[in-house]
Formats: sequence, C-alpha cells, structure tokens
Amino acid sequence: MAGELYEPAAGLDFRRTMSRVGISYAAFLLAADGAVRLIWEALWAFLPPEAYDRVYYSDLAASLIGDGGLYLVGLPVLLALLHWLLPDTAPAPRPLGGPRPFTERQFARLFLAGFALMLLGALIADDLGWFLEFLRGAAIPDPLEGAISGSVWGDFFFLCMAAPIGEEFLFRWLLYKKLAGFGETAYILTSGLMFGLFHGNFEQFFYATALGWLLAWAVCRTGGMLWPVLLHALMNFTAGVLPSLLEMFEGGWRVYCGLEALLAVLGALVLLGAARRQRPVPPPGPLPPSPGAAAVLNPGMLAFGGYCLYLWLTGILA
Repeated sequence: MAGELYEPAAGLDFRRTMSRVGISYAAFLLAADGAVRLIWEALWAFLPPEAYDRVYYSDLAASLIGDGGLYLVGLPVLLALLHWLLPDTAPAPRPLGGPRPFTERQFARLFLAGFALMLLGALIADDLGWFLEFLRGAAIPDPLEGAISGSVWGDFFFLCMAAPIGEEFLFRWLLYKKLAGFGETAYILTSGLMFGLFHGNFEQFFYATALGWLLAWAVCRTGGMLWPVLLHALMNFTAGVLPSLLEMFEGGWRVYCGLEALLAVLGALVLLGAARRQRPVPPPGPLPPSPGAAAVLNPGMLAFGGYCLYLWLTGILA
C-alpha cells in the first residue's frame, strides 16, 4: 500500500491539492480557536468572578476547553472541507494493526531514534529561545508551563491517550488519504511540517516536526495506525509524564537525567546506522518539477503557515 499510486492522484494537480489541504487545516484552526474564545467569553459572562477565576487558572479546565474546541468544532469543519475539496489519493491506513507490523526490536529502535530526534529538536529550540530573549531583553513565556492538566494522571490522559489518538488521526491518517498517492516523500514531509506548525510555538516546532516525520514514516512502513499511536504515546510518556512521576521520589530527577542521556546516545547510534542503510524512495505520484515550492508557495499553505506564525508571535510577545 505505502508509496503506491492510487488512481485519483493521476488526475490531480499537486499544487492545487496542497493548497486545498492548507485551506482545510487553516479553517480547522480558526474554527477551533474561535470556539475556545467563545467558550471563555461565555464563562466570563455567566460565572461569578470567583468561579471564573478558578476555571481560568485551572490547567485541567484549559486543556478540556482547548481539546473540546479542536475535536468538537474544528474537526467536523476539517472533515467536511477535506471531503468536499479533495478526493482520496490512497487507501486509508488500517486503524488497528496493518499488513506489515513492527517487531519488538524494530519498535524499540524506532522509539530510540524518535527520542534522540525529539531531544535534538528541544535543544535547538532552547538555543533559539535564549537568542530571542537576548534580542527582546525579556524572558519569553514558556507555552508548556501548566499547559496540560496540573496532575500526573491528567497528564497521562492528555499526553498518552487523547493526544496520540487525536493527533495521529489529524496529521497521519487524514493526510495519508489525501497525499500518499503523490508519493511517500511528499506525504512524510508535509505531515511532519504541518504537525510542527500546528503546535503554535517554536519551543515545540523542531521536535514535533522531526517526530511527525518519523511517525508518518511508520505509517508508510506498517500500513496501519496502531504502531504510530503507540510510539507517540510512549514518546509523550517518557518526555512528559515520567519526569513528574520520578520527581515524587528523592533523587528521581537525577535518575531521569541519566536515563535521558542513555536513551539519547542509543538513539543517536540507531540514527547513524539508519542513515547508512536507508535509500531514498522515488515518488511515484505526479509531482511538478519543483515540488517543494509547489507544496509551500500556494494560497492554502500560506494561510495555514501564516496563522501558525501568528500564534508563534503572540506567544513570544505576550
């Protein structure tokens, strides 16, 4: 299934397809953001000030309202636009399993490679953050501080269950159906880049983009969604939940730092080995002479990228 040319892709223009994908996802973000703003305004209008303050400063409430806007309002808009604007270019990956499942060893190697990429992306973001703070002359608000639920079990639900299932559906399953007929390379690069931009801040952009590429590659290799969802959940658990669990014990943070260093070294070795063995797959789909420019320089993708950059700037200048 992966990389095969599906019949509808033969008659589609790649640049127009990418533009319609971008328009659909830009509308998805705008609808979700608008719904979240309306919910907060309604709470401000109808709740007593003390009750509103309790909700406003509750990380759990913010997460529930944010996810509600994404999946209850934004997602239906996205599904309707994608169905209306674009035919499928490839059969959808199987929700569970797939014709080519990973072995335990392959999954472990993929996890190590993903952890190393995630850590490298976080280090790049930290360096750029320090540089921007130097230019600005003030600290940049951390978008990840208090961004989940404020409790370990809440973090586990949002990071290891809701986010892996929801985000893999949004940025791997849906995009595979619409783009994989143009080739694995077009799908993987688009999925990762849009996933990184979707996070709305440069602190997460680099590692989310790299992780998105890896997860999209996993979809192509297995033909299903189970392994990418499990990998996403394990990544989030290791980076977001495990530190909070270990902090409950004396010396737990030192244990996590040692584990993080070990996983990073092992992941780097896996990446080096993969770089020596991996060969590029030629795209089978009908791509234009300059596919990169066609994928990005179109009205829809410029709208999606522009809105995401707006979110970045509001976070930096807040």
